Amino acid sequence: MEDSTNNTPHELLETPNTAVIEEQLEKTKETSQSEQIQQDIQITLDDLTLPQNTVVKIVKEKFPKNIKIQHEAKAAITRSSTVFINHLAAVAQEFTMKNNRKYITVTDVINALEVLEFDQFSNYVQSSAAEFKTSAQEKKAKKLNSNTAEDAANGEDEDDELNDDQMTVSNPNTPPHTK
Repeated sequence: MEDSTNNTPHELLETPNTAVIEEQLEKTKETSQSEQIQQDIQITLDDLTLPQNTVVKIVKEKFPKNIKIQHEAKAAITRSSTVFINHLAAVAQEFTMKNNRKYITVTDVINALEVLEFDQFSNYVQSSAAEFKTSAQEKKAKKLNSNTAEDAANGEDEDDELNDDQMTVSNPNTPPHTK
């Protein structure tokens, strides 16, 4: 039996352990770039989990106030909500891709609900989307009205704003000049 403690570095490289390592390195090189990316980017359910406090708050709004929810039940509701929402989004995304669009629309979500056999929620989703759209339009109109009311109260008009926008600076060391 040879004494491996007296081997030179070159002889150590030729040992079976090194051959195994070199073989593994070759296998690693053979894997395609996409496989390596998939291995590097492994998204788990835990990465996509919804915030438990938010989910529990929504659930508690639907139950009577005297109902208590166990910790395990909170976790189960959160995980099942996450799975359902991600599955619904994935199916809706398929409709988006089929229609060559970049954004998921309400129609895509409704179609996904029908595919997943949750047709009974379609009307609720449509009405919620309409309420959201109306609310957003009201907020926008209110903001525009408040801005014009503030401008009128300050004695400003649109012409003054245009003059302010037309200010230019020719040299950073000199004060601004108007046109």
